[in-house]
Amino acid sequence: MGGSWLPDVPGAGRAPARRDSGLEQRSAPAQSRLHSPGELPVVSGPDRQECWDRLGTAVRVRLGQKAGTVLEWWAAQDGSGGVSAVVLGTSGLCVADPVSKPDGTRAHRLQTFPLDPGSFTHQSFAGGPAMGGGGVRVGGATGARSGPGPLEPQPPELVLPQGARDLLGNLPEGAQRFLQAPFLGDDRRVYVHWHYEERVEFAHSDMWVWCCLTADRTVTVAAGHRRLARGTHPHHATWTVLCRRAAVRRTR
Repeated sequence: MGGSWLPDVPGAGRAPARRDSGLEQRSAPAQSRLHSPGELPVVSGPDRQECWDRLGTAVRVRLGQKAGTVLEWWAAQDGSGGVSAVVLGTSGLCVADPVSKPDGTRAHRLQTFPLDPGSFTHQSFAGGPAMGGGGVRVGGATGARSGPGPLEPQPPELVLPQGARDLLGNLPEGAQRFLQAPFLGDDRRVYVHWHYEERVEFAHSDMWVWCCLTADRTVTVAAGHRRLARGTHPHHATWTVLCRRAAVRRTR
């Protein structure tokens, strides 16, 4: 499913993808809040390979040059029929957004976050959505008293659009924490891009998801696969997710 969102900060078959953005945060405790699983609606549309092929040779070549060795990528069609793309490589995270020129012709605006190749770390996670265990879940009865005494302080929460929270909530707990942890405690915006595609078989469905959070110093990216048996609630799905993290290289 697809889209794009920026925070309103003063002064500042398969599915088309979702891309989004948002945020600021203020303190830096050890843990972030866990999001509750939300619906991941899919609509008929071109898959990421079809969208990638529609970008045009010049745009694809430029993305490859800026990104370096490609680690993850996706492309998606937006509501107006334009195609966007996100590429994570060893040299940078690159985003191509469709734009219209003054004469009405379509083009792409490229944005690159240069990355330090030596800063990459990664971790794999498996299991179901974060439905139990420690951590406060956003959207639940957070802060409710379990008995006499003061309320427990709540973990911080990134300000993210609902679609991004819905997607993150479907991931295993460790993946949620890995993706959000670097951005806690900083008063700066975090841009969120995501994409997912689904294929339905007779006995099960498969979903592939990609998600990245980006700010001025850090990029985190997840690439995951969900297997869901027919007739089973998504809360009982099985996930495998590979998460990556890298530092944004400052340019003079």
